[in-house]
Amino acid sequence: MFKSNVSGNAHAGALPQLPQPALNRRDFLATIQPAFIRLPKAGQRDPLTGLTRTHLFSLIKAGKVHSVSLKQPGCKRGVRLIDAASLLQAINSETA
Repeated sequence: MFKSNVSGNAHAGALPQLPQPALNRRDFLATIQPAFIRLPKAGQRDPLTGLTRTHLFSLIKAGKVHSVSLKQPGCKRGVRLIDAASLLQAINSETA
């Protein structure tokens, strides 16, 4: 059995607690890299890239960006998710 070298209230076998860095909400959200992003609502822009819904759909239709539509069986509507990595790659290739 693992025996802890930490004195105090630590239970035998428990790992010592490491101090957590103090991150505020904005810094924490800046470190998150989503795998997929949801299409913005009509009239709004994507918060990650600033692109409009129409421009995102045109990139999907052109085959430059991968996306997937998730919907429940029997439902007419679903949610379109865009692969964030392919979107950023498409943006980088157009700016190069």
